[in-house]
Amino acid sequence: MKEKISRGINVKIQANYDILNPTEKKIANYILKNANDIEHLTTQELADKTETSKAAVTRFCQRLGYEGFKQFRISAIKEHVQGVKDLHELVNEKDELDIIIKKLCNSNATACSDSSLLIEEKKLEEVAKLILKSERVFLFGDGASAPIIIDFYQKMLRLGIICIHSLDRRFQGMQAVLATEKDVVLAFDLSGASQHTVNTVKVARKKKCKTVGICNSIGSPLMKEAEISLYASARTNSKLTGTFGPRIALLCLVDCLFTGIIKFSNNRFSENLKITMNAIIEDWI
Repeated sequence: MKEKISRGINVKIQANYDILNPTEKKIANYILKNANDIEHLTTQELADKTETSKAAVTRFCQRLGYEGFKQFRISAIKEHVQGVKDLHELVNEKDELDIIIKKLCNSNATACSDSSLLIEEKKLEEVAKLILKSERVFLFGDGASAPIIIDFYQKMLRLGIICIHSLDRRFQGMQAVLATEKDVVLAFDLSGASQHTVNTVKVARKKKCKTVGICNSIGSPLMKEAEISLYASARTNSKLTGTFGPRIALLCLVDCLFTGIIKFSNNRFSENLKITMNAIIEDWI
């Protein structure tokens, strides 16, 4: 895991960037622009250069999952962190079409590659095994998360796992109050800040149901509320396409989870996969 932390520090900054407060963004921007200086700085010196405080630097490092600046610095100097320019180099309507195609495809590919640095194997395995032993799987979320939820729902359908899903918020609210300790809730939300989704997770936890948050923002309200958190890259590739990059990253995470479920199922779903594939093929023209 240490290798992934060192290689993924820039990805972690990107994943957190939108939810950082103004003081934390000052620290993040300085680090992204001056990666080579981090090795020689103390906590106080970084605070002075960013016109913040030692406490702010420590909180920033803890936001990214490190104990403090010392552990963060050790990780930072093991890699060459890209500049903040790359973080905000988005597609815009003035680009030529060939440039737009290259930017979008490269950025979406990078979103998936970055996600490999953020997806924790142990947590993915834990969620896969929770799903395998649960009686029902509830899927919560709406809006931009809907395509990811639908994709995961059809994957569960292929396995024959009992999965309950509705995009209607009131239906989700009713499902949350009916959840039991034998069920598991998977809550999808790109920002991790949707009030309704966070509230349904709170309700499900009160019913002693296992809860999993799946989003692109580390440290978001959803991640704080859910018992287990899975997250993917938050790279946004265009003001025009908006959440396309983060959605691609979560679809990649869903594929990893789906494959993990199959891996730990001891061939329990082999027959279901075969007959559902035949049903799909029979519908082809």
